[in-house]
Amino acid sequence: AIMKNTVNVSELKDKNDRSISLISALEGRMTQTSEQLHAIIDCGAILAGTNLREFSRSLLNEFKDDSFGGVLYYDDHYLNDWVILEKSGRCLPKDISPVRD
Repeated sequence: AIMKNTVNVSELKDKNDRSISLISALEGRMTQTSEQLHAIIDCGAILAGTNLREFSRSLLNEFKDDSFGGVLYYDDHYLNDWVILEKSGRCLPKDISPVRD
């Protein structure tokens, strides 16, 4: 199975800056539970139009947890490919990054 269960579904409060609102909602959820965050799946296109590299950087800055080494996202600005932004700040195509998805 890809995912055991849905952890949370909630409406984002800040309609103007959805990426900050999403990070804030995730922070709140992570402080309320001992469950680890394994994936964020944007099936509702909440982040459409968002600079995903900047959003990924924000996630890595906010969540200092060592249980994940980076953020996988589709980079449509530079590489037009799936990339992994590592905690070190290095961004590599998924296929050559040492961080596994």
